This record gives sequence, structure tokens and C-alpha cells, in this order.
Amino acid sequence: MKTVFSFLIFSLIISLGIKAQSLEEKLSGHIHLIVSQDGRGDVITLQEAIDRVPENNRERFVIFIRNGVYKEKIKIPANKPHITLIGEDAENVILTWDDFSGKVVGNDTITTSTSFSFAVEADDFTAMNLTFENSAGPVGQAVALRTNGDRQFFYRVRLIGNQDTFYTWGNIRNYLLDCYIEGTTDYIFGRSTVVFQNCHLHSKKTGSYITAASTEEYAKFGYVFFNSRFTADTDTRNVALGRPWRPFAKTVIINSFLDDFIRPEGWSIWQGRETNHLNSYYAEYGNFGPGADTSNRIEWSHQLSDSDLESYTLQNIFAKNTNPDFFENDWLPDPDADPVFQIVKASLTEDQSDFPDFLKGTWKMENKDVFERWDMLNENSLKGVSYVMENGQMTVIEYLDISRDGNDVIYSANVLGQNDGKRIEFRQTNSGNAFVFENPNHDFPKKIVYHRLSDNELFVQVSDGKENGFSYKTSRLPEIIKEKDTTVSNPDFDPQLALKLGADDYGMKSYILVMLKTGTNQTTDTDFINACFRGHMENIGRLAAEGKLIVAGPLGRNEKTYRGIFILDDATLEEAEALLQTDPAISEKLLDAELYSWYGSAALPMYLDFSEKIWKLKF
Repeated sequence: MKTVFSFLIFSLIISLGIKAQSLEEKLSGHIHLIVSQDGRGDVITLQEAIDRVPENNRERFVIFIRNGVYKEKIKIPANKPHITLIGEDAENVILTWDDFSGKVVGNDTITTSTSFSFAVEADDFTAMNLTFENSAGPVGQAVALRTNGDRQFFYRVRLIGNQDTFYTWGNIRNYLLDCYIEGTTDYIFGRSTVVFQNCHLHSKKTGSYITAASTEEYAKFGYVFFNSRFTADTDTRNVALGRPWRPFAKTVIINSFLDDFIRPEGWSIWQGRETNHLNSYYAEYGNFGPGADTSNRIEWSHQLSDSDLESYTLQNIFAKNTNPDFFENDWLPDPDADPVFQIVKASLTEDQSDFPDFLKGTWKMENKDVFERWDMLNENSLKGVSYVMENGQMTVIEYLDISRDGNDVIYSANVLGQNDGKRIEFRQTNSGNAFVFENPNHDFPKKIVYHRLSDNELFVQVSDGKENGFSYKTSRLPEIIKEKDTTVSNPDFDPQLALKLGADDYGMKSYILVMLKTGTNQTTDTDFINACFRGHMENIGRLAAEGKLIVAGPLGRNEKTYRGIFILDDATLEEAEALLQTDPAISEKLLDAELYSWYGSAALPMYLDFSEKIWKLKF
């Protein structure tokens, strides 16, 4: 027994050790230097680490930076290529400085170009999981990151500043994946060819501009945004997507969310340089959100066609021939083929799921009293209800369900008064920041998309898979009962009873509603039928005694051949289907069962306490 116990303890220690393994530990075989301000790494400052990188280095050199605010003005020279910086935590590894244009340092006056906190002149630079910041504040041009080396890759990097946050300075190529950039005016500017994939751009000043491209005449592409989010502070309005800093500026935004702070014209001329836009190219395709309406876009902007879109691939954008005077070769970024990136990505996304459990809670549609309430039954099952509140009364619109079915995730909707009461199923085709559910065989909708704008904001699209449909923004409502908060809206609230019954903050919970119909078995064998229905009644009694079945009863005659209803408590759809198969009338197809998610009072099971006291005759 002692041996077995010791083995279990050892196994527990090992398993806990694996679970707690840090990003640094996972990367241990790839790291060359560790930067740590407490002196427990190889060096204390990032500059020391850069100094140790061999000149004209031909191999990747990985520098791991532990959490800390590193106030250093860093410039990586052109003769130190192949450097990779990896932070311990994106929000807690901050590389910062506070220069700004016009600031006097010694005998020199800082300009926009020299106001950078961090500059990279070297090729093949990579940064992951850290923050570049200019902390000068709203004092004019103040660059957080300036790039001039070719083939630079940024993953989960945060760029924090105000005016001119990100200066894409050179005739070079940058690829940003899952990055966050914030600023006030022209906070992404320069002449480089840059792709922003799944990035978040956040504006902080009314009447300002997000991009200010200065693309060279001979370059085929400038800034291209794919599947990104454009948001702003709540009091920020009337912001332009971009303006041309130089003639031939190019900026294209594709399949991205644009919030309502974007000005209707979309783009802007550059005051004082009113002809810059004449040879510039500003375009959009497939954008969505309150700011994506293109009906009032400025006349010289464009909407890409489907055929135009075909040329917007990484392979084309970063090809040598798009800027042959400066690009030495084709470049096709393939982070997933990089073992270091694979480790970082796996570590940062290990808590992410392809199941939309983030929906749990109550969501309110913007400017309307329309709500969705989702409850998590288990890690593979969500039950939801959509309803309208009017004069304090709730009217249900539809019952919703999201459940895992093998390798698939299925979204089903039962809209009251539609589809003859049948559930319509949609299969999940994408997860991440956009959860997509599709059913190409349904008339409408064919596609439902939940875009995660933040932990508490969603943008929902319901469409025919093309341009027809509707969309809305929805926000998570705060829970009525908060942790360590005893204030509730109901003076008679009984928290112990609510917990016992599994009630949500509204005294409600999700059940499984079963509609029993005349089955497909048309046998006329009376003995067989009677035996099955005796078993049917016995099964009802057994499930009720076990607390699994809380409502059962027949229906009067009706044209749709509905025979009765069940309400099952604390069951997933899969569990409910299994329970029903224990009923011989159902398993033998004398009765067919339709299952729905139902949102009702959590107090419903309490009526069972009285049911045994009120019957006089037994069925």
C-alpha cells in the first residue's frame, strides 16, 4: 500500500510540474540569453543582450525577456540580423522610452524619426509577446516602434503610444499577427509594405486618423489589414481610416470590424496636400460593423471586387516583384513552420477552446430590449434562450443550443412559430475571435457569426452567406450577484435555495423540453402496444423518482399528432436522448421525441414536493 501511495504522490508531483511549466521553460532549448532586472538572468538590460549578439550573425539568436518595465532607448543595427525577442508576458514586459519630436536632449533636438523608443534596422527580426511603448504622452509625434529592416515578424505584440505610435520607416516588409496598436493621430504611418492579420487597432482621439501611408510610387502594396478590429475610446468619434501622407499612398482593409467611431466618408485628404489622394489607392472589402457602411464613402476610395481580392495574398503582397528595387527575394511568412513560434503560440493559446464557452451569461442587443441568455451545462454543452423584455414581461423568441457532437460543434435554433417547431442546425466552421456556424442548405439564415470584440462585447452577423442579412452589437450584462457582494434586487432572495436549485441570477435555468409525437411504428399488435405503454408509465415513475423527470403529461388531440410533453432536469441533449431510449414506447418507435432547450423557472422541480399529497386515484 505504501508503494502505491508513494507512486500516486510522485505522479501528482510530475503532473503538476508539467502543468505549471512556464513559457521560459518550454523554450529552454532555444534561448541564447535571458534578460532579468533582478539579476537572476544572463543580463540585466536588453541593451546588454543586444550587444552580445555577434555582428553579421547568420543564425537565429533568441533573447527571452522576463517581466519588467525596461526603460531603454534601443536601436538594433543592420549588422545584427536574425534576432528574436520573446517576452514572458505581453502586458508585463514593457520596452519604453519617452522621447518626442521637439524634445531637447543635450545639444540635439529630437525629431519624429529619432523619437522612437525601439528601432530595428536589421533584417529577419522577430518579436513576440511583449510591449513597445512611448510613454511621452500626448505631446505630439512620439514613436514607440520604428522599423527599417526587411522581413520582420511581430506576434502578439502591443504597440502603445499616442501620435505616430508605429513608424514603418523603410522600404521593407513587416508582418503583424494578433497584435494590438493604439494611438491618436496617424498612429500607423510610413512607406513600408505591411500586413496586419487579426490585429486590434484602437483610436483615442476624436477627429483624427488611423493610418498615414507614404507608399512609394513603384510599390504595388502599402498597408493591408485582414480580419482586424477597429475600436475606439467611448468618447472618440469621427475618425478616418487613413489619409495619404505622400502621393501613391496605399491602404486596404479586408473583412474587418469597424465600430461606429469611423466617419461615414471612411477616408480623408491631407490638409495642405490636397492632391496627394489623386494617385493614392484606398479600398475596402467585406468589412462589417456600425462603421462599415460604404454608402457615403469619399468618392475617390474603392470597393474591391471578388476578382480584385484574389491578388491580396501574403504570397503576392510580399513577393519580390511588388517592390523589385528594394526586395531581394520573395518572402512568404510561415510562422507555423517555425518551432519557436509553435511553442509560443501553444503556450499563449492553451487555454483557448474551439467551444464558445465565452457566451455564458446574459447579453443585451445595443439600443434594443432584446437579450440572449446562455447557461453552461457542462464543458461541451451550452443552452440558450433569446427573448424580448417589454413592460417587464419576457417574450421568448427562440431556444438555442450549442453542443459538441464528436469532432463537430453544432449550433441549433428553435424559433417559435417557424419551421414547424423543428430545430435548425448549423455546423461550426471557425473558432477564435470569430465563431462561425453554417448551414448552406437552410433558406435563411445560412450563416451565423459571433465576433468577439472583447470579453464583454460581441458583434453578431446573421446572413445568407453573402451580403443579405442583418447584424447587431451586443454587450454582456453584469451579474446581479457579484462575488463578495451581498446586495441583491430581491429582498426575499434565498441564496441557499437558489444554489440548491441551480438558479441563475434571474431565478431561471435551462431544461430539456421533450415533445412526444405519434411514432413511425404503425403496428396493430395490441399486446405489444399495451406492454410498451405499461413500460412507458413505469419509466416515467422511475425517472421522476430519480429527479430526472419533473414534468410529464398528455396533450389533447391536435393536428400535429403531439401526444405529450416531458421536462427533464439537469441533462444535456445527449443525456436526455439516452434517458428517452429507456422508455419502451420511444425505443420501439410508438412515440417519437423532439428535444428542445427550454429556459424556465428553477423552482419548477419544487412542485414535486406537493404532488404526492394531492392525487386520489393512481394511473
